[in-house]
Amino acid sequence: MIEKEIVVRFLRQCNEYAYKSIARKNERGETQEIGPWESYIEFNQHSIDEIESGELDHWFEHHVSQTSHVAIDFEGLEHHERSKWLSALVSPRPLSVFSTRQGNGQWNLSAITSCMHVSTSPPYIIVSLSKHRDGEIRDTLLHLRTSKHGTLNFFQGQQEVIQLIETAARPLHFEQSEASTLDLEEQPDENGLLPRAVAALGVELVQEYEMPQAVAKLVLLKVNKVWFSMPEAPEQIPNMLCQHGLDRIGRLLTSEQTVIDTHYEPHRAPDDTS
Repeated sequence: MIEKEIVVRFLRQCNEYAYKSIARKNERGETQEIGPWESYIEFNQHSIDEIESGELDHWFEHHVSQTSHVAIDFEGLEHHERSKWLSALVSPRPLSVFSTRQGNGQWNLSAITSCMHVSTSPPYIIVSLSKHRDGEIRDTLLHLRTSKHGTLNFFQGQQEVIQLIETAARPLHFEQSEASTLDLEEQPDENGLLPRAVAALGVELVQEYEMPQAVAKLVLLKVNKVWFSMPEAPEQIPNMLCQHGLDRIGRLLTSEQTVIDTHYEPHRAPDDTS
């Protein structure tokens, strides 16, 4: 984003000025005044590193006017432009690696960002599975049709699993396994659970649905098992890996939060004032 580039460029220019000031003071023998300038450079560099790593992305949120809007005809947009809008607004979305088993016993891994919880009793989630660009059905759906089961792995860190995500997102031939291209330590266990996952859901295919005029299939999955580090559900959600906008992944940065629990109140009739 342009704001980050401007701030980073400004901080780099500040450090360039500071380096020149240090050089001038060395020439004049004013070494006692160099320490503060070195601390200044160190502080600026730390800020640059945080900005470039994405840790401070929430500082650069866009504040859009709520009093005036422009209506955009979605039907007239190209596919990529629609994707940019939807990814920007319906975001962030949890990113998971869906492990499903092939008939030969190998594991297929697929990066999924279209997962949504739609029912608690029974415990249902939905996932949208599109086709590859060449029109072939995704391996994940083919495996679900035969084995009926899979595992959605969720992650907390970013850098240590980036290779895994890139591998899972890469389309391979149906007979190839993404898991076979990973290091041995990254192999799924017998449940499809990946070693670095902070949590995972064991799911079972219930039904798949056609969406009118859509290439993707809507898949209804029942959650049969949860893997986590403790037997109780956490009060605070883990800082999990999410997709932010289009093709960008990063941790879910949680700052100020408000608890909304009015939906637990009993239902009242329109004239019920008690």
